[in-house]
Amino acid sequence: MRALSAFVATGLVAGIALASGAGLRTPSLQDPGRQDPVRRAATPPANPPALPPVAEVPGAEVARRDLIQRFQQPSPLEGAWRLQRFVVGANVIDSARGYLTFTRTTMQLYILQAEPPIRVPLVQAGARTYRIEADQLVTTSLSGHDNHRDGSLRFEAPGMIERRNFLLAGSNLRIEQTSDIYMEFVRVE
Repeated sequence: MRALSAFVATGLVAGIALASGAGLRTPSLQDPGRQDPVRRAATPPANPPALPPVAEVPGAEVARRDLIQRFQQPSPLEGAWRLQRFVVGANVIDSARGYLTFTRTTMQLYILQAEPPIRVPLVQAGARTYRIEADQLVTTSLSGHDNHRDGSLRFEAPGMIERRNFLLAGSNLRIEQTSDIYMEFVRVE
């Protein structure tokens, strides 16, 4: 027991000595004696030699395949449109319903007319790429179908190109098949 109390007493004395600074000093990475707050960067020479001139490099286009959008202007047709009126000659077909959606380069169309004056419901749907040339909408079929008067389906040939006159006035869009056959849409989004 005596040996244990001597060991504890020796440990306490050593601990007190270290705490009071009498023990060994451990080196510190932030030793205050090593810091020099007055030390400044070296001053540059009074008359440095001039740098040689650099030849002008003509501007070159940088290939940026990572820029998918390529900063194109948005299409004035971009958005979602609801069919407001379908006109065939002197007849306004009020029973027709449909939507037309434009992205920057593609369009999707869905039209359904299931009531008289026609006996067989008209169904038309498709996806196309498009571009605007003056007052014409030039479309190229990706996939699409409609039906004949007898009800049988007709599929569009991929790559089929159509030109339609169109008129955009605010939130109204008219797309003409001919001057007396056209669809009018109103922007919904």
